[in-house]
Amino acid sequence: MERLVQNELLHYENSGLRDALTAKKQRKNAAAAKLLKEQEKEERRVARERAKEASTITQRGKRKASKAPLAKRKPKRAKGGAAAHPSSLEAAPAPPPKVSSRGRAITLSRKLR
Repeated sequence: MERLVQNELLHYENSGLRDALTAKKQRKNAAAAKLLKEQEKEERRVARERAKEASTITQRGKRKASKAPLAKRKPKRAKGGAAAHPSSLEAAPAPPPKVSSRGRAITLSRKLR
């Protein structure tokens, strides 16, 4: 009877050790797979960069006539102040009427006030 109990205990111990080993192997395999995946990702990134660099090198050799012309900047004009209009020394014109020709009230928006 004692042998059966010891056998049972050894059986449970062995199964626990087996489970621990399989878990350890799975973690190791997962880490290796992750590392491999990262290396492949890095290789793809480097290949993309090389292809991009190669295309830019070939683009540099093209004639400038084949490129679209850049929009030219228009020269800025001087803002007109009092110096631009000598008549501004006179009184300002009268404000617009508050009633339209049809007799309706006119309300100016805040933007125009």
